[in-house]
Amino acid sequence: AEGPEKAPAVCHTAQPGEPCYRHVAWAMHGGLRTPGQLQKFQHLTANSTFEEFQEALHHDPWASCPRPCSPGGAVAKARMDLEPSVQSLSGAGLGWHPSGRVVARGEWCSGREPSAGWALRGCGNGQQMQLKVLTYNLFWWSLFGRRGGNGGSAGRLIAEAGSQQKFDVMAFQECEGVGWVLGDAGLTGEYAALTGPHALCIAYLRSSWNVLADSSENVAEDQRGDQWYGTRAAMWVRLQHVTTKQVVFFINHHGPLPVQSGGRCGGQATAFNILELIAIQAREGDVVVLTGDFNAGADSETVKQLSTRMHKVITGNAFGGVDHVLSNCQNVAGTRNLGPGGSDHDAIEAVFQL
Repeated sequence: AEGPEKAPAVCHTAQPGEPCYRHVAWAMHGGLRTPGQLQKFQHLTANSTFEEFQEALHHDPWASCPRPCSPGGAVAKARMDLEPSVQSLSGAGLGWHPSGRVVARGEWCSGREPSAGWALRGCGNGQQMQLKVLTYNLFWWSLFGRRGGNGGSAGRLIAEAGSQQKFDVMAFQECEGVGWVLGDAGLTGEYAALTGPHALCIAYLRSSWNVLADSSENVAEDQRGDQWYGTRAAMWVRLQHVTTKQVVFFINHHGPLPVQSGGRCGGQATAFNILELIAIQAREGDVVVLTGDFNAGADSETVKQLSTRMHKVITGNAFGGVDHVLSNCQNVAGTRNLGPGGSDHDAIEAVFQL
């Protein structure tokens, strides 16, 4: 049984009054004047569309622009011009094999259970390298909204944790301005960033990684009530290492409320939707890393279902342990809880030996 059609991949074309709209309008009216900007955005012309400008700014950590909704392939064209050396998404997915059982049948967020024995296992293509990742809920409304960044406390935490070995990829939840965070860490020039829906952000070390593809998809929804904030997404990026050519499929997720509930469709459905997304979008040989504030502890249905098909690498302490890193790779060189840095969640890191 197929179940109802899933919600489409998340995109949003900026509207008047939104920060991204102002940034796009500024760029379209001659704001990109410095030599560095002109080189970076040389594919844009006076005839480029609003969506093409927004797609370009989607990769700028200061612009806070989501991926636009663009008919007619304008986004794909802009992306091809923006990163000519990056290969497109190609090849078959990992393969999704549902058992036939559907959880929360009839709901948009229903989940298809994978068949018995289906799992994500593997550690890449044999290249000898380490992969260092971080996940961090930034508690934005308080840490940055009310306290103005708290003297750069979150940025200092990130900078200190990466002083001996730089993070390859970082996932942020409750992230309404990734440029601010990277700026406080003194890392703006070293990291590129992607802004997703629902205050999700990903930053990656630009000297080591190229983007092959990135997108987002709604996988859950809060339960209706006083903690309903809407749908919840899994934001993903497929990155290729510049030297080794190893590909990492990295997912950032902020789970549904109430905590431990799994949201409208329950924890099993949320887990199954995330696994199906990975199966369709990742490729054979990819190192898969799933991170985020799941709003679900280790004993929740969400995490229990995920950890039977992936390796659970590290769980944080906040709110009973709702922040997690999971992977298809069990070769873990180290993990650390880095503390809160002014947030109500701890930042956690994991280092993989591939």
